[in-house]
Amino acid sequence: MIAIGPVEGFRRRALTACHADGVTLVVILTQDGLKVIENRCPHQQTDRLHEGTIDANGLTCPLHGRTFDLSDGTCRNGDGRLTFLATDVRDGVLWVSLPEAPTYSNF
Repeated sequence: MIAIGPVEGFRRRALTACHADGVTLVVILTQDGLKVIENRCPHQQTDRLHEGTIDANGLTCPLHGRTFDLSDGTCRNGDGRLTFLATDVRDGVLWVSLPEAPTYSNF
């Protein structure tokens, strides 16, 4: 896990973009607490989710209007699913497990 910042800083906004070890993340303030995702919409892999909107329906991507349920990540109006990263809070700091980098093989 890697520390991404003080919890209190993430409780001031619904969406906060941050960087950790070369990965851009979005911290989402939900009714259930803080959730963290990669800043990448599963619809077309765009990196603008941090500019989206949150309402009772979920997180809506600003580019094509895909809305993702914040309880399980499913897309309410299309294909795709958000993947929530594992988090932990220690001594007032939010920690996250970064996604594994893709591996490629040469054929």
